[in-house]
Amino acid sequence: MKHDSVGLDADVIARQESTTVADGGHDIDIEKEMTHWRETHATMRYASTRYLLPEFEPAYRYGLDAFTREANKSRPFASAADELSGGWDAIKGESRLAWRHAKHAAEAAWRRVQYAMHNDGTTLEGAGERAC
Repeated sequence: MKHDSVGLDADVIARQESTTVADGGHDIDIEKEMTHWRETHATMRYASTRYLLPEFEPAYRYGLDAFTREANKSRPFASAADELSGGWDAIKGESRLAWRHAKHAAEAAWRRVQYAMHNDGTTLEGAGERAC
């Protein structure tokens, strides 16, 4: 199934292998973002002892990738969440998370990058934490 507005197609899966995603005038270093989430995940309100960080990593990456699609850059996460849920099973890999759990991490990653984009990309620090 393909939903162009949120990028639920083979392009999203291919972009998950990429280390840098162009976002208008900004490059988003996916590996740097993923390092941020690895370092801060345990402090997030949705972190769980039942599901460890590796279960959430595909959701963080999904949020990053989906936000950088041109159609999503001006959208709030809430307006794309239902569409994103439809693509979660196809891209989650071996994660056991249902969308109801994964969406919190995807939203945090989406909002962190969105914050940076709307603030001239000067800083991403703290944006995900304020977002959720």
